[in-house]
Amino acid sequence: MKIRTLQHLEELEVYGFYEISNIKYFLCNPDGYIGLMTISEKKADVIDGTVGDEFIPYQSDSGIEAMVNKFIIENGLLEGLIECNPESYEKFRSIKENYK
Repeated sequence: MKIRTLQHLEELEVYGFYEISNIKYFLCNPDGYIGLMTISEKKADVIDGTVGDEFIPYQSDSGIEAMVNKFIIENGLLEGLIECNPESYEKFRSIKENYK
């Protein structure tokens, strides 16, 4: 799954997505960002909406249901990436290069 931001026209890989109040949000890793940034569908266009089997269901402690890339969940990286933890990001980078 990929989106293109409306402001910078940057194409981004989507690593997770969820919906709140009928608005979809995407978890992406823009260049220069050391974590996962949440981008609203209001600020992006979906350019590849394919949801493959690399996405698995996930429910946050607050009850938000999402679909998240399984390598992020399997390696316990989601919270660290959302909080922009440098150690989580380095692990994320090394894993994503070898993942598919």
